Amino acid sequence: MPKQCPRCQSLYPNFVDFCVSDGLRLRWVAEVVGVERDPLPLAGLGPESSTTPRSDSRPGRARLFPKVRGETTDEVIEFFGTVVLGRFEPSSGPVDIDLGDLPGHATIAPRHARLTYADGQWTVEDLGSDTGVFLDDNTRVTQATPIENGQELSLGNARFLFEADQPKEST
Repeated sequence: MPKQCPRCQSLYPNFVDFCVSDGLRLRWVAEVVGVERDPLPLAGLGPESSTTPRSDSRPGRARLFPKVRGETTDEVIEFFGTVVLGRFEPSSGPVDIDLGDLPGHATIAPRHARLTYADGQWTVEDLGSDTGVFLDDNTRVTQATPIENGQELSLGNARFLFEADQPKEST
């Protein structure tokens, strides 16, 4: 069941709490038109699909596209700056992007990885997960490691395509 921003009406997946554009708490939207309920306390940022309009393309904005059976899905998780990826558990608390609701993502640790944007470069870092963080299926991340637009990011058995907005060239 999707969630929707009360101001801009953008739709988001169920694991997202706040609108990326407006910062407002999202509402559950039932399949029956007009039926809503308050969201559960989950964490995460990003619109549900790449068809959602992007308000700008400033540096530090990136997206993860979950992959299923090697194919990139239409779902997108959009974020800015530094985020912690994982799944919510009461003992470890919330994370910036909660991936626990995605099917087949049981190998993601509660605080699995951190993506950071600084000085024009994105980096990924394993936060001590048991199942590891990998780039393009073969490079295990053991420290903060640069990640480039178009690389595959694996958190345990969960795979994502990483896409980052490119800084505009100054004229």
